[in-house]
Amino acid sequence: MPYKEHTKHKKQKWNQKLNKRLWIWYAVVLYTGTACKKFITVDPPKTQLVNSSVFETDQSAESAMIGIYSIMMESSTGPFSGGGSSIGPLCGMAADELKSYSTKPDPGQIYHNAISPSNTLINSVWAKTYQYIFAVNSALEGMGYSNHLSEKVRNRLTGEAKFLRAFCYFYLVNLFDSIPLITTTDYLSNASQVRSPRIKIDELIRQDLQDAEQAFSESADQAGAVRPGLSAVHFLQARYFLFQKDWTNALKAANEVLNIPNYSLCPNLDQVFLKGSPEAIWHLMPVANGATNWDGFHYIFSSS
Repeated sequence: MPYKEHTKHKKQKWNQKLNKRLWIWYAVVLYTGTACKKFITVDPPKTQLVNSSVFETDQSAESAMIGIYSIMMESSTGPFSGGGSSIGPLCGMAADELKSYSTKPDPGQIYHNAISPSNTLINSVWAKTYQYIFAVNSALEGMGYSNHLSEKVRNRLTGEAKFLRAFCYFYLVNLFDSIPLITTTDYLSNASQVRSPRIKIDELIRQDLQDAEQAFSESADQAGAVRPGLSAVHFLQARYFLFQKDWTNALKAANEVLNIPNYSLCPNLDQVFLKGSPEAIWHLMPVANGATNWDGFHYIFSSS
C-alpha cells in the first residue's frame, strides 16, 4: 500500500475511534447530568418548612407567624426584645436618658455619640431587623401562593405581617434614614439592593398600615394582646403621622385608640407590665427561660 494511502487509512480509523469515544463520553455526561440533577433535587429536611408546605393549613400558617414573634424575643439582644442591646436602651444612651457604666467600647460609643461603622450593637439592630423583614416577606409570599387558607385566617395573618413590616421599617428609617427597601425573598435581588430614598420607605410604611387596618377592620382588640390588632395599627399610624408632621391624621389615629373602653390606666403600678395589663396595646410574648420581661430584668433593681 502506498505511503499516502496507508496514512489516509490510519487517519480514518483514528477519527472513527475518536468519534466513537466522543459519543460515549457525551452519553455518559448526559446521563450523569440528569442523574446529578435528580441527586441534588432533594426534599426539604423534616426540621425545615418551606412556603409550599407551611401554608397548607390554617394551623401551620398560624405556627409560621408565631415563629416570627418568637425570633423577635428569643434573646435580650433582639432590637425589640427590651434587653440591654435593644433599641430602647441604645436610644436612651444616645439621648442621655440613660447613663452607661459599661467598660466595653460599643456602648461607650453610643453614649458619647461617637459611633464607628464597626459598632456591633448598631450592626446587630440593622441585621436582625432585616432578618425579621425577610421572615415577614416570606410569610406574605407564602400566603399569596396558598389556595388552602380560610379567608378569615388569611386576612388576619396578612394584617399582622403588614403591621410587622411597617413596624420594622418605621424604626429602621428613623434610625438610619435612607435604607434598602426589601419586599421579596429573592436573595440575589436583595443582595444587590442599594439605599432607597426615604420617601419610598415612608410610602411602604403608610401602605402597609392601611392594608393592616383594612385586614383588622372586622376584629375586636383585647387589652394585653400578644398579637397586634387594629389598636396597634392605629397607635403606629399615630406615631408615623406625628413624625411626618401630619398633625390632623396623627390626632385622628391616636383618638381611635384612646376612645376604646378596653384600655385603661392600671391602678396598681406593679401590674402595669404584667400579662393582661389593661394598659398594654400589644406586647411580645416572652420565650426565653428565666426572663419573662427583659425590660424588668434590666431596669428594675433589687433592694439589696
